[in-house]
Amino acid sequence: MKIKNILYLIILSAIVFSCKSKQQIVKVQPENKLLSELIQKVQTAEPKFTTANISKMSADLTLNGRNFNVNANCKIKKDSAIHISIVPFGFEMFKLEINKDSILAFDKMNKKLYATDFKFFENKFGVAMDFNNLQAMFSNQYFNIGNDEIQLENTSFKKNENTEFQIDYTSDKMLQTNVINDLNRIVKIDFISKINNYKMQTLYTEFIQMDSQLFPQKINLLATSGLKEFKCAFNISKVVFNNNLTFSNQDKSRFTRADINQFFNK
Repeated sequence: MKIKNILYLIILSAIVFSCKSKQQIVKVQPENKLLSELIQKVQTAEPKFTTANISKMSADLTLNGRNFNVNANCKIKKDSAIHISIVPFGFEMFKLEINKDSILAFDKMNKKLYATDFKFFENKFGVAMDFNNLQAMFSNQYFNIGNDEIQLENTSFKKNENTEFQIDYTSDKMLQTNVINDLNRIVKIDFISKINNYKMQTLYTEFIQMDSQLFPQKINLLATSGLKEFKCAFNISKVVFNNNLTFSNQDKSRFTRADINQFFNK
């Protein structure tokens, strides 16, 4: 696989995974009291921070039977920015700057800049995910896809055979299922598109204390669309929360702007 396609896989994994770090507002209805209480327990247990620096991380990627591994790091500034650097050979080869309303992908090998927004990926892949959803997914936090508020009227829950709870949410375009363990932490999210054959699953495992938060060491993603399949296993070794992070934006003038559609067609 060409090295320039690493960026495609990272963008796809970020979009299909794919959160909102701020506490979401739960609209409480009397008949939804038990559901509201369960969601509030999940929100109380989830990581809370103003910044997160995932300084040691690897990504094992599989696309249609082809495998490779890259090193990466990720910086998150709450409700503002997510910067991801891909460093397969010890230096930054690709950089993603994900903002509230834009996604900038810098191919440093070829000096190209691919600029788009979340609407592009919704139109291309049928994934109605925004910045807040993506931030929440990276941070193992509860969210409803495509919404900034918890929609209790479109949500139900049940207790599984073991100690886990299952919370189901339905939007106009997606079916979302969250599995909650006995520590009130999300261990699995399933998405099924209502408008095409897209499916995605996110698994969170091996929770340990990292800095001041209980955080999953592994985040495994599986996305399928028809006969196409994409897997990504993120292995996180070190996270530091609430420190003073520097977010330096790449100088756009040093790159040639390219059509994002041409990049995905390569």
